[in-house]
Order: sequence, then structure tokens, then C-alpha cells
Amino acid sequence: MSEFTGFRTRWRRIALGLALGLGAGAVFSWAKTPIPWMIGPLVTIGLVKLLGGKPEVLPYGRQGGQWFIGSAVGIYFTPAVLVALLGYVGWIFLGAILTMVLAALGGLLLARMSGVDRTSCYFATVPGGAAEMSVLAMKYGGNVPAVAISQSLRVSTLVLVIPAVLTYTGFADLDRTAVDMLPPFNVEKFFVLIGITLASAVAFAKLRIQNAWMMGSLISSAVVAASGITLSRVPVEIIDVAQVMLGMALGSRFEREFFLRYKLFIPYALFNGFFLMVACAGVAIGIAWASGLPLGSVLLALAPGGIGEMAITAKGLELGVATVTAFQFVRITAANFSPPVVFPLMRKLGGRWLARSR
Repeated sequence: MSEFTGFRTRWRRIALGLALGLGAGAVFSWAKTPIPWMIGPLVTIGLVKLLGGKPEVLPYGRQGGQWFIGSAVGIYFTPAVLVALLGYVGWIFLGAILTMVLAALGGLLLARMSGVDRTSCYFATVPGGAAEMSVLAMKYGGNVPAVAISQSLRVSTLVLVIPAVLTYTGFADLDRTAVDMLPPFNVEKFFVLIGITLASAVAFAKLRIQNAWMMGSLISSAVVAASGITLSRVPVEIIDVAQVMLGMALGSRFEREFFLRYKLFIPYALFNGFFLMVACAGVAIGIAWASGLPLGSVLLALAPGGIGEMAITAKGLELGVATVTAFQFVRITAANFSPPVVFPLMRKLGGRWLARSR
């Protein structure tokens, strides 16, 4: 089914959603909040939905936002930046492994507290993307609503909390070197860039690769930059609109009826989300101390959110965009592609912590 299905009957709700999202972004920008164009729509659309309103997201708005954000973030991976990142490859993989271990422990804790089966709680906790983890939970017999609630609450809370904490503790705007190295905006080269990234995103989607619009545009943009080809930066106005699309997509998950139906599970999901955030922050402090990487960048790099949300947060706060994206990319890849190996192995070994409760 296409996202344009029923457009004639939905266009008023879509227009309402766009008006609310853009208006909220403008208000939060005027108030000078961190990453206002994503947080404003998230808060506003989420509240309206919880109060019973029916605003809708622009068809393929989330995918379009991911496409432009991936294109904007990938150009940070210049040859010089890649050489620097190679020195931290071990720390990047260690961060991914430790985050996955913490997520598994968090899943155990969530299952013990809530009584929900362990398979569902595993996918509810692993930071691999709300939609992607819900699909995998369905494949392995998990409780999809529980996964969707936990993932949505954790990512939304993270987007609201992390930028404010990093900004008001003085970590923002500490890594302008990469920002200053970005190529200037050039109309012709900009269209070449988005043409390449659009083709890659569509190809990833056709191949049914998880998080295709973000991953396809990010990887292709990074390959171009790493090859030493200089194209164009993405205009800030387009990035702001992309943030609005992501914020609206996050806020639109807060369906009133859905949350009322599963309201008893919400406190457990919130506690689990905060547990994982604090635990990942502890790992980030250790890795920053041992590796010499800037603490602000590592805190964001290991934050258990989505790659799109964390990448645009790094860009908005002028932290280490390439560092954050590299850590997030490795972790989200592990989260999405490890279950076909992990689940059969754990069940074969009698791993009751991953086996579904009977």
C-alpha cells in the first residue's frame, strides 16, 4: 500500500501536520532551543496526537528527511577524516559491542519487571531503529506493540534530553574543524550529490535493506567524499526541513488509543530507556577517557538513539559528526544484521535469556 493511499481524504490532516510541524520548528528556533527544527515538531505533534488530534505526516516525508540528512552527513567523511577515524576503529567496534551487551541486559531487566517475553524485550531495548526492530520482533514472534512503545519512547526521550544536556553543560560547538572543511554550496554540484544519493537510497529500498533511505544516502555520500571528489554541502534550510520531517515522524507515533491500551507497560519502558541511556553514558565516559576522543562526541556517539536523529543532533550541536555517525553506523548495522545469527545460536545453546517465555 502506497503512502499516498486515500490522499484525497487525508490532505487536510496532512496540511495540519505540516503547519504544526513547521510552526513549532519556527517557535522553538526563535526560543533558541537545541536542534529546534526536530524537537519542536516532535513535542507539538506528539502532544496533539496524545490529546486526540489527527495530524498526519507528509507521505514519504520521513524517507525524504532521512535522504537529505544522510546526504548532508556523508560529505563529512573526507579522506583526512577517514584517516583519523581509522585510528579509532577498535574503539568504535568496542562501543558497538558494549552497547549491544547493555541492551541485552536491559532486555532481561525489562522482561523481569514487566512480565513481557524476553524476545520482545530484547528487540524493545536494542537501539537499532523503531521500525526496524518492530519488523524483526514480528519475524521472531515478539510482541510488536511492546517493541514499538519502548523504541519510540526511548528515542523521543533521547532527542529531548541529550541535546539540552550537551548544550547546557558546554559540550556543544566544540568541534568546528570538520564543519569548516565542508565544501561551499554549489547548485550544480548539489544536484549531482542528491541525484547520486537518491539513486542509492532507492536501490537500498528495492533490496529491502533496513533503514534504506538513511543508509543508502549516507553510504553513497560518504563514498563520494572519501574518494576525494568535492561536491556541495546541503543548504541549512533543506536540513531544517528534513529535521521537521524526522520530528513529525517521531511525534506521530504517539497515538492516543495505542498508548492508552498499553499504558501499564509505559512506566517499565521509560525506566528501561533511562537505564540504557545512563549505562551507555557510563561506557562513553570510559571510552573517551581511554581513547582521547572528545567526551561530548562520544556521549552522542554511544547514545542509544537512531542514526538519523543522532547524526543531525551532532551536526546541529557542531560535535564530531563523522565520529558520531561512524559509531552509530557500526552499532545499528550490528543490531539489524546480528539476530539471524544470534537467535539460532542462543536457542541452540539453551540461552533462556533470548528464548521466548512460554
